[in-house]
Amino acid sequence: MTGAPPAFCAGADLADVESDDFVATLAEVLTGFGELPFVTIAAVEGAALGAGTQLAIACDLRVATAPSQFGIPAARLGLAVDAWTVQRLVQEMGASVARAMLLAAQTYSGEHLAEVGAVHRIGDLQRALAWADELGGLAPLTIRAHKLAMERALAARPLTTWWRRPARRRGPRPTSPRAAARSWRSAARSSVASRPRPVALRLRGSLRTKLEPNRALRSIDQW
Repeated sequence: MTGAPPAFCAGADLADVESDDFVATLAEVLTGFGELPFVTIAAVEGAALGAGTQLAIACDLRVATAPSQFGIPAARLGLAVDAWTVQRLVQEMGASVARAMLLAAQTYSGEHLAEVGAVHRIGDLQRALAWADELGGLAPLTIRAHKLAMERALAARPLTTWWRRPARRRGPRPTSPRAAARSWRSAARSSVASRPRPVALRLRGSLRTKLEPNRALRSIDQW
């Protein structure tokens, strides 16, 4: 994958970047690279900012010219990128580079990222195409199996959940066991707090007293 000089991709249209349709489409595109059964290479020449860096880290391998610029200037724009991008950036470029990009809006050259292993080769589009030819001679089923295993391992981490629901999503929203437990405790607190205290009940000739709400809440928290 490559862009048209002088930029690989200078970023998304800020007018639509917060719309549900854009968020859903971006999620589908970025995660879709991991589902392809072959190696994808980002050939970067020029600026790869915002969505440009997102596309670059979505690819399996990266070839870039030395002066190419990578970065995510969301902190300058008052925006927050999705959780997939945060996790992928850490995994592909390292925690230190990811922190500087996300928290300080730092940009890095292709040369610098090559030194830390985030860019795999320095070169232009022709070098990227030559590398693609080399990869074409490798065992395709092995590559497919290895890529599938790596993507599944990365997807198992908790940050892969999106912060927003996709547009026009139908059906009930999935609930994790932890979220279900929190919902149950909240409902139980509301139910217990609404009851008068203490309340005496006579069951089979013996007098039994319901638990005070505070005691009940402590039991719920322990659960």
